[in-house]
Amino acid sequence: DGGGVGSVTPLGTTAIITLCELLKSARYFNFRSNILVIVVKQMTHASDTISAKCCDTMRDIFVHDAQGEITLEAVRLIVTSVRNKSFRVRPEVLDTLRYIPLRVRGDEVAAVKLLKKTKSKQQKKREAEDAKIEEELKESEAYVDKAILTTMQGETLQ
Repeated sequence: DGGGVGSVTPLGTTAIITLCELLKSARYFNFRSNILVIVVKQMTHASDTISAKCCDTMRDIFVHDAQGEITLEAVRLIVTSVRNKSFRVRPEVLDTLRYIPLRVRGDEVAAVKLLKKTKSKQQKKREAEDAKIEEELKESEAYVDKAILTTMQGETLQ
């Protein structure tokens, strides 16, 4: 996790700050998952500067992730990190989880899961084709799909 405070170099600090800024400004960057792993790992760094910057970045991601996909990925990484450290992490790491905007209720999550199970193969195929077309339209309009948001936030709650 980066070693002690004595091993922090200006170049290392600059690299982490740059990764944080890249993650905030280009959320859908090709290597987002790799950057997320690094930023989440550095949330527990011994340096207050590095830890605070990484926690701030995760709060920003949580607040501005409209679809919930990045939030789900980040929460899974944070939970794994906290468990691997036997729950001995900075309070700020756990505090970042308060910024997850959960706008979906449990019954909505259950309804979406039930609906997915009951569809026939033809319906699923037709919907997949329609979804592909809609996805292209949504990307151009930056539209938030309620069903995807519900699914992502339901998984985040688990």
